[in-house]
Amino acid sequence: TGSGGPDAFGYKWKDSDESGGPAYNWIEISGIGTPIPFTGDDQNLGAFNIGFNFPFYGTDFSSFRACSNGWISFTSSATGFTNYDLPSTSAPENLIAPFWDDLTFGTSGDAFYYNDGQRLIIEYKDVPRLTSGGPYSFQIHLYPSGRIEFHYQSMQGTRLNEATIGIQNATLDAGLAPAFNVNYVHDSMAIRFEAQTPWLSAAPTSGTVAPGNSAIVT
Repeated sequence: TGSGGPDAFGYKWKDSDESGGPAYNWIEISGIGTPIPFTGDDQNLGAFNIGFNFPFYGTDFSSFRACSNGWISFTSSATGFTNYDLPSTSAPENLIAPFWDDLTFGTSGDAFYYNDGQRLIIEYKDVPRLTSGGPYSFQIHLYPSGRIEFHYQSMQGTRLNEATIGIQNATLDAGLAPAFNVNYVHDSMAIRFEAQTPWLSAAPTSGTVAPGNSAIVT
């Protein structure tokens, strides 16, 4: 399906193939962004400045780390190339994974990040898979509100059904995976993740509060 959730925290997701989903919005930053200097296989680099405090599963983060295998984390320095369904105790904590697979920068591919004043953009550009597949070009957009978007410009090759796409929290017990080892992602596609906290999702949608009273009368 083109949407899912909520998870235990309240995150939901929806893709651009679904009614009401996000619009595909590729913002090329290769000429203006700061390089993430991957040079080979299974690397994790950082920390890199986000430019604002980004709220993720109830914690604010001001920096991120990037893994060459198609994911970022706000805390993890892991380099794992074996992907898992989410949530998973085997996956990195505080994870944002637009395309977690066995990617490599050994022969080609670049990565960049850039804050354009509205969001942080992290771009993986023309990155191949280790033995075959790709190259892949995709971005993460992080917004001060906590919204997360994935944008896929060019997803080539025949091995698109071997990746994890999703997010998970610090304690590895809440997360969402729109895709795990299935054919799903395609060119010119976007996915949006947003959280609605449990107390807010239970709030009444109408009513009034009488003067001097704390109860809502519907």
